[in-house]
Parts: sequence; structure tokens; C-alpha cells
Amino acid sequence: MDNTNGHVRRFSYIKLIIPFAVLFAALAAAGIYFYISFSSQNEMLGSIDTAKYDADIELEDVWENEIEIVGKSILELNEEQKDKSSYLAPNGLYIQCLSEGWDNKLESVYDELLKNVHGSEIDYLKKISLLSGTPDDGTLGDYHEESSVLKTAIAFKPLISSSYKIITSEDYGYINIYNMDEYTELKDFARTLSHEYGHHFAFQHIFTDENEDREGSYYYDLRGLSEYPDAKEYTDYQEYLEMHAWDIDEIAAEDYVQLLGSPTSREIGEYMDVKEAINSADMEYIYDIQPYHYNVYAQENPVIPTAEQVEGLEYYYHSFIDETYMEHYTEYTVIEIDAQKKRSRGKTHYVLTWNGLDAGSSEVIYTVVCYDADGAFFSGIKTVSGDEELSAVIGTSTRRKGSWIYWWDDRTMDEDRIVRVLAYIVDEGIIVGSQPYYFDF
Repeated sequence: MDNTNGHVRRFSYIKLIIPFAVLFAALAAAGIYFYISFSSQNEMLGSIDTAKYDADIELEDVWENEIEIVGKSILELNEEQKDKSSYLAPNGLYIQCLSEGWDNKLESVYDELLKNVHGSEIDYLKKISLLSGTPDDGTLGDYHEESSVLKTAIAFKPLISSSYKIITSEDYGYINIYNMDEYTELKDFARTLSHEYGHHFAFQHIFTDENEDREGSYYYDLRGLSEYPDAKEYTDYQEYLEMHAWDIDEIAAEDYVQLLGSPTSREIGEYMDVKEAINSADMEYIYDIQPYHYNVYAQENPVIPTAEQVEGLEYYYHSFIDETYMEHYTEYTVIEIDAQKKRSRGKTHYVLTWNGLDAGSSEVIYTVVCYDADGAFFSGIKTVSGDEELSAVIGTSTRRKGSWIYWWDDRTMDEDRIVRVLAYIVDEGIIVGSQPYYFDF
């Protein structure tokens, strides 16, 4: 009896072992098959002369089936693409030019982009397009995001059919810069590029996860935007255009320009008011507004404090790149504007005066800037520096010269306006804004 039982047990173990042995052998065979297939394919790819297959093709166009691959050689596709100037940056960023005059300057555009303080988020900027003309709404640039999903294929053909596993899903940024046919220098559009990259920075770092709700975000509280009812996220496009300066995304991008933006867009421009112009020897009016004049274009919104006036905001932006960054915050005296209405030879003008800043030994350059009632930029009024009197004139200025009376109207009084003084502290390289002054003409 004992021998019989022992024989039965040994027979049962063998029955159990055989299936595992077969499964192990099948897996080993599959592994060998996969290795041989991979090695053969790798050897085949390595033998290809890739130089003659080079082509300047946008990957996103391939995925979106905007380019028909079937029936065309790589050389044919490259021939079709040759009129589209492009540059592939070392980090994979694709810069495409569809505007004349910038074909051979795209690497300099990439270099300009790098002058904006950046971190790892730059690797998620996928494409910059330089375009001719301007959209009907006057947009100089725009930004949008698209999601890309990376998948891996799993295929052990003897046992398992092909299947896919999602490894990661990322949001990639795209920037369009318009009106490039009108620009001859990098500084002509450097501020627009910096602003649009500011959107990319904000979407990658600030408005994510728990901060996705703009009005419920940490940024919204830190910026003090709850004090301004117009500061919110505008989802209706027409309303967004009308209230552009108050959209929270736009404010965040403008803060980036001030705190981390490229020095290329920080040139200081010289402006004169109508009184100074009409009383000059040749009565020449300096009114050459440029987008790279930091003393008039520091930020779009004419009401809220500038970025450097908000304690903690500088550190917040830098913290996404360098957590050890030390903020150098200084609280300056509030600048307030006073306006006196005057009449001269039947014409009306206003004399604006304001208090100066105590910036120690640093020079301060003051610029009076005028905006429409909805916050849109109207004009630079006057630049004051050195020992000049802190005053400016808006409206219509007059002058008697011989038997003639001359007058000059800057058209500021054609409708309601907002006026602000922007003080540029030279040694610090920052802008401090006055309290806004509202004119109800």
C-alpha cells in the first residue's frame, strides 16, 4: 500500500510540472523570437543611408494627416517643403517662418527666446510660427496648447497580439507671431515673443492642478486681484478682446515679461508733450511709439500695481526655476497725480504734476502714459528725467510767434482717459507705477 501511494504522488507532481515547463519553453521561445526580430530590424535600419532621406517635415502634420505620405518619396516631400524656411533647435523646438525677410535668421529667434529666463518648461514648447500680416482683431501674437500622448507597443506574436500602453500624456505649447513682414529687428517683436512665452510659463507652472481655476488660484490671491472686479477669466472671445488687459491669463503673462522677460524689450524711449513740442525751435513732436520702449509698455493693465510692486510675486515666479532664489523687494512711496485745468488763447489743456520717488542714488526716469477708458494703450505723453520739473501737459497747447498763433492738439481729450506715471528706477531696472488718474472729459 505504501509503495502504491508513493507512486501516485510522484505521478501527480509530474502532471503539474509538465504545463509549467511547456509555458516556460514558450516564453523563452517568444523572447528569442523578439530578440532576433529586434536585432534584425535594428541591423537593417543601421544599414540605411539616412542622408539621402532627410526631409524637413513637421511631425504634427504627419500625425494630423495634413501631408499625404503614401505614393510620395521623402525627396519629393522635401522638395515641396523647400519654400518654407524652418529651424530645428537643439532641444527639439521647431521654428517655422512663413514671412519674407526672416528665412536666414531663425536661429537668432531661438537665441532671443533663450534670453527670457526659463526652466524645464521650455522643453514643452513645441513650435514657433512667424507669420505675415495681422489678424482682423489686431492680434500681434497668440499661444495655445495641444496634448500629445506617448504610447508603447507590446507584441509577443507567438502568444500575445499587439496592444498599446500609454506611457505619458503631456501638454505642448505653440506660439504664433504675426506681422513679421513689418519687422526688421529682433527688438521689434521681442516683447510679443516674451509675452507669449509668459503664457507658456504660466500654463506649465502656475495654472495647473489645484490652480487651474483662475479666481481660485494662489496666483490670484498673491497678485491681489480680488480688489479688482474686472480681473477674471473671460471665456467669451469678444468680451475677452474688449477686456484683454483684465483677463487673468494676460495679467500673468505680463508679469512674466516684467519679472523674467528678455532685456531686448527694455529700451527706454523719449517722449515730449504738446507744450514742449510747440515751444521747441522747429516745433517737432516726438511721438515715435515703439513696442520695445519699456517705459511705456511695461504692462498692459493701467490700473493694477506693476509686478515689482507686489511683494512675493518675484520669488513666486523664480521659484519654479530656482527654489533658492532670494527676492529683493523694496516698497516705494506711492506716486499720485494731480491735474489742473487751464485755458490758453481759447484752447483747453491740463497740467499734470506728481510727487517723485526716493530711490537713493539711482536715477529715476518718469514717463506719463495715456490709456483709453477700457485700458487699451493710447499714447506716451512725456518723459521726464534729471532735474526736469515733474509735470506734463495734455490737451491743446498754444504759442504766439510773431503775428501768428499756433496750436497743437494731442487728441487726449477726445474721450475719457486713464493717465498713469511709470517710474523707471535705472539701477534696479524695474518699473513702479503711480495710482491711475481717471479723466472724465
